[in-house]
Amino acid sequence: MADKQSEDGQNAPAQGPATPATANHSDPRQEEWGTADAVIRPSDPEAAYLRTISTPASAPDWAESSSAPASSRTRKTKPVSEATAPESAQQSAPHMDNSTQATTQHDQADKNAVSSSSNEIPQAIPPQTEVKKPRIPDVVVVGPQSILRNPLQSLKGMLFKEQTQSVPISHTQDKIDRILSMMRLLGIAMLKSSHATPDVRDTMLEIARAYNMPPVRVVTLPTLIAIQIEGTDRRAEIGALEGQAFRLDQSAQIDALVDRARRGVIEPDDALAQIERVMNSTSRFNPFVQLVGQILMTLAIGLLINPVWPAIPAYLILGLIVGVLTLIGRRFSTMSIAMPVICAAVVTIVASTFLVDLTHEVPIRLIAPALVPFLPGGTLALAAMELTRDEVISGSSRLIYGLSQLLLLAFGVVIGMAIVPDTTTTNEVVLNSIGPWTPLLGIALLALGYVFARSAPEGSYLWLVVALALTYGAQRLGMLIVPPEFSGFFGALVVVPLARFLSKFRTAPSATVTQLVSFWILVPGSIGFISFTEAATGSTQTITSFVTTGISLFAIALGIIVGSGLLGTRERSGG
Repeated sequence: MADKQSEDGQNAPAQGPATPATANHSDPRQEEWGTADAVIRPSDPEAAYLRTISTPASAPDWAESSSAPASSRTRKTKPVSEATAPESAQQSAPHMDNSTQATTQHDQADKNAVSSSSNEIPQAIPPQTEVKKPRIPDVVVVGPQSILRNPLQSLKGMLFKEQTQSVPISHTQDKIDRILSMMRLLGIAMLKSSHATPDVRDTMLEIARAYNMPPVRVVTLPTLIAIQIEGTDRRAEIGALEGQAFRLDQSAQIDALVDRARRGVIEPDDALAQIERVMNSTSRFNPFVQLVGQILMTLAIGLLINPVWPAIPAYLILGLIVGVLTLIGRRFSTMSIAMPVICAAVVTIVASTFLVDLTHEVPIRLIAPALVPFLPGGTLALAAMELTRDEVISGSSRLIYGLSQLLLLAFGVVIGMAIVPDTTTTNEVVLNSIGPWTPLLGIALLALGYVFARSAPEGSYLWLVVALALTYGAQRLGMLIVPPEFSGFFGALVVVPLARFLSKFRTAPSATVTQLVSFWILVPGSIGFISFTEAATGSTQTITSFVTTGISLFAIALGIIVGSGLLGTRERSGG
């Protein structure tokens, strides 16, 4: 009986006279929309609007009219009585005659008959189901309202850098040659940024996996990198270092490129163009500002290794001399090799002739801070670290290079002392005669000197001060536990984890920049230079000085390795 009534209900509108409201719609039930308040029919004013926003029958349940306003959002429901319709729905249009109203009432009766049947559901009205709305991901919006709603997420969004989620590039199999060239230039750039050779090799292997490259073999040395595809395809790329080491801002830009390449989200041609721009970029500051930075670095190192009031004018004068000679040497490439010897000889002559009587200090204590640009502290630390990681060739070559730099500086000092006789040396422990705040002043000046002389990235000054202060504080705490020559282990222990943590903040520089600056606060180069110079001038404590320097270097290297290992374990565990 219900089926028969349903069929009659469908044919009923066709038998009556056609009206403007029903002439184009043979089945009124397919043009009805159920709202939260009533059933709206084709003749109602709201029908035209709902027809434009209604969801097709083939659309899934969860896609139901989510873009419409809440007041007009449709839902699938059984027809309700016309008594519950709003007042606007019960009023007939002015142009509708009595036959049209009769037809509409007849349609409503047929609709009620269909709804009473539990065995058949009209095709245009699917069974009533629970609407499944898609889950909207949490979006952190920085602002006053978001802080009130979710303060922790908003604070995290304001302080830390966003985790970039990018889509890897496609068709990497067609770009193998360009990817190899990109890997070669990135490897050279990392070596010029003073990365350890095992770190460069591991990074190249990560990049190869990110770009779905065939198995590759990577060989890295301090001045060379070779990348070859294994198997039948023997394509290879070999690159060698040329020119000077990168400035700090260049190292930061290379770190950003390496991070994108590790995730395989940068096109090889784009990476090659950006690497070329970084290599050809100039310093953010003019030569005069760089000279000021050199003077500040000399004063800072002097306050850290020989904090006495009379020596401060000597630090400023000698720093000015070395800074001017360094700028001149950059313009004449033939003088760059001999520049360490020239600078060491000149500052020794000036310190021994004019500054000894002014400061009443031993010349060797005044000379060491002035030769900061040539002290191979970072090179010696990397050499010891590579040797402890079984990188025999890289570690030994770096160690020999660092020792040769110290020998050149010591040779220049010997020449200066030969020109100015009666120059004395001493191995007495230097006491701080300025005050307990001297190390903090030295740290602040050292960070500022790095910004000016080495062109540290913009906005990195405060972060460099924090990194230097924490590293120096850890080393000083270590001196309360172990002898001073072993205290570098505790300072180096926090260098890598601290650099990685600070690099997560929005305005902080990259981890490489912070690590390079933190190496200097451990002053292994200054200790080695003083030891070599005292040995060259005939000090009776030669063997003791060499042993102390070696212990300090390897303690620093061991601290870096242990800190890196702890950080890697924590990252793998999800910390």
